[in-house]
This record gives sequence, C-alpha cells and structure tokens, in this order.
Amino acid sequence: MRAMDVGRQSMYDTFGNKRALFLEALEVYVTEKVRSINVELQTPGSPLASIRRALVHFAERRDLSSTDGCMGINAICEFGMRDEDVTRITRSAARIQRHTAHGGIETSSDGRRTRRSDGP
Repeated sequence: MRAMDVGRQSMYDTFGNKRALFLEALEVYVTEKVRSINVELQTPGSPLASIRRALVHFAERRDLSSTDGCMGINAICEFGMRDEDVTRITRSAARIQRHTAHGGIETSSDGRRTRRSDGP
C-alpha cells in the first residue's frame, strides 16, 4: 500500500472489506504460483527432472522473505477447512496443479514413468 500511496481503508473500500481483499489476494497468489510451477512441469525432459526443477524453482523463489512463508499454505494452516472460500480457492489450485502433474506423465509398458506425448 505504501508503494501505491494508498491508505488501508481505501484499499478495503475498493474490494468491499478486509476479507474480500484477502480472498482476492489469495486467489491471485495461488493462481500465479500454480502457473509458475506448471511452466516448469511442462518443460522438455524427463518427468522426474521437470518435477525436481519445479520444486526447486518454487523453493528458491525470491518474491518473499523466509519469514513470510507461502500465502497458500499459511491460509490453509490458519483456516483449515473451516472457511469455505479459502477451501474453494486452495482446492481449485491443487486440482489444476494435480492435473498438470499427472497429465505430463504416463507409465510405459515396462513400468517406467515417461513424459506423455501429444502425438501418436
């Protein structure tokens, strides 16, 4: 808010209230983090290398200090499943993440995990 030179109340008024602002921020945060991880998961190479790259990239991100933690995980820890809106947002993000992770991997006839191809 300092960077935008906007007061707290003006920010709340724009979004309706503090809760609405939080939910919008959470939605934007988890959407961007899922998108970022999905980019890494969809890079060429072995599925295991893609997963490793995605996890390392996420862990080494520089957009937050180590004391802040992950807004998505913090929301889940704070609210658990007691808050329907937080649960909806985080479950939706998890569903998208899971779909991308599973969509790029298949088990070959010899039991090894390989990248799923789009072609025949």
